[in-house]
Amino acid sequence: MTSHRALSTIRAIGPPTEPSWSRHDDTGVPASLAPLASALVGHNPIALVPDPRDLDDILATIRKVRPAAFGGVPTLFIALLNHPAVKSGKVDLRSIRPCVSGAASLLSEVKQRFEARTGGKIVEGLSLTEAMLALIANPVDGANKPGSIGVPLPKTTIGKVLRRALREEEAGRAPTA
Repeated sequence: MTSHRALSTIRAIGPPTEPSWSRHDDTGVPASLAPLASALVGHNPIALVPDPRDLDDILATIRKVRPAAFGGVPTLFIALLNHPAVKSGKVDLRSIRPCVSGAASLLSEVKQRFEARTGGKIVEGLSLTEAMLALIANPVDGANKPGSIGVPLPKTTIGKVLRRALREEEAGRAPTA
């Protein structure tokens, strides 16, 4: 269940409801829950692809709806770039402006190639299943340090866990401050 605070945080993030995330319309093709939730909160149309491993279906959806936003994982971005229909130019990815990449580090070369192909920007972030959405992300419009996952999102508090507390927890004792 998604809490009101989580939905409020998604809305506070802004994209894909902000104009900078849109070119033709605000349709997004999310491959994870955070872009899906953001689209729902922002009242934006979405196109869902049931099997993210079915590249032909993803590309057919992109061809049909010309999404403004796209969410995926690094292996998906690599697979799309290497797909024969994309390599040959039969599928135009230029409607895609912002992309959200998560689940693993995105190679700088993949980011550069995908951004060159789309004219958009890939935003990397860090999320937790328990949090339902990204906790830290690079800004869409602003500095984007290669190899960085960005800054904490609005209404998000990030802190360090002390190694001693982890050791105490592993030993079966309640952590102390």
